[in-house]
Amino acid sequence: MINGANDFGPFTEFRYTGKIRVIFQSGNRVTGVETTGRGDRTARNDGVGSRLAAVRNQVAGVSCRRSRMVASARRAPRRRGSA
Repeated sequence: MINGANDFGPFTEFRYTGKIRVIFQSGNRVTGVETTGRGDRTARNDGVGSRLAAVRNQVAGVSCRRSRMVASARRAPRRRGSA
């Protein structure tokens, strides 16, 4: 577990086997999940190495962006009362 602070305030980060990081920014809700392990996949088999179009089509509420070296995907926050 790593505790620190950045431009957004205090954070806590947990690191797990398989190169998985879970970040809590300024509270007790997950604000980020990151993996660089090729074996880490979603139930629909999306993960490191998946094409952006496949992630956009298979993961509801996801937004994707790509920079020169990194592609990232983020789900839209759930609203109260939604499944």
